[in-house]
Amino acid sequence: MLHNVNMPWPCLTLDILPDNLGSERRSYPASIYLATATQASRSKDNELITMKLSSLAKTLAKDEDDEDDEEDEDEDDDNDHDPILENETIPLKSTTNRLRVNPLAKETGEYLTATMSESGEVLLFDLTSQFKAFDTPGFIVPKQNKRPMHIVKNHGNVEGYGLDWSPLIKTGALLSGDLTGRVFLTTRTNSKWVTDKTPFQANNSSIEDIQWSKSENTVFATGGTDGYIRIWDTRSKKHKPSLNVIASQSDVNVISWCSKIDYLLASGHDDGTWGVWDLRNFKPNTKPEPVVSYDFHKSPITSISFNPLDESIKSNNKRKKQKN
Repeated sequence: MLHNVNMPWPCLTLDILPDNLGSERRSYPASIYLATATQASRSKDNELITMKLSSLAKTLAKDEDDEDDEEDEDEDDDNDHDPILENETIPLKSTTNRLRVNPLAKETGEYLTATMSESGEVLLFDLTSQFKAFDTPGFIVPKQNKRPMHIVKNHGNVEGYGLDWSPLIKTGALLSGDLTGRVFLTTRTNSKWVTDKTPFQANNSSIEDIQWSKSENTVFATGGTDGYIRIWDTRSKKHKPSLNVIASQSDVNVISWCSKIDYLLASGHDDGTWGVWDLRNFKPNTKPEPVVSYDFHKSPITSISFNPLDESIKSNNKRKKQKN
């Protein structure tokens, strides 16, 4: 299946809104709910965009001999499968570097969504009304749901890219990392959001990605421009990493924690290499090697992810070179 969506501005980030249509659906036409945010030429033109894409038909391979016959078919048959795009927008004041939807949204019914802004602010939204509007005819999103429910200002004017919701803490726990190596923890207690004033920090190298553990609700990992993967525990009073492992001589751009086997962590690097690590080998004063490592990419790895349904499958993406 392949469909192209033309956005009003470039988007640096994208995430899926969990739904109740099934994890392994294979029937067509398909539907999917997405959230993204823009990088507009003027700050005031930026938006957070929530979308529902439906009537997505399967892409069929065409035989050259059949092309002439297919052109004579009734055009109405094709129109029956035209994709449908619906969207709800929220105005933003700055470019969004990264957006993350709470993975527990389907379970809690609360579509908590965080954005890491170029301005340094971390905005927290509840997109429950936007999600409801797509499947409830006549429903209008209330004005208060088009504003952030909370703003994390602890990063000052320092932007960042690391952002992740805990997959275990139902009340909401968010980690955000910036270019100066600081990671702040924001949690909710009694409907109030609170950010720990003391950041987790190892040095001044930028935090490029953050991943919460899939099995321990106080443990998380970071990847940074210093080439290190670090394992942290939110219970640490010193706010220092528990384990430090050099993963690459270049930046660690992205990491992914396997949800099926909780001791596997994948990392993608700026030199085009990527690998999978066994966290059981992460011990103090040791230099563990990845379980597997690959170098066939020739450009920086910009995304990496385990299949949430099969630990043996992993996907990654590289940055394309642009020609002037």
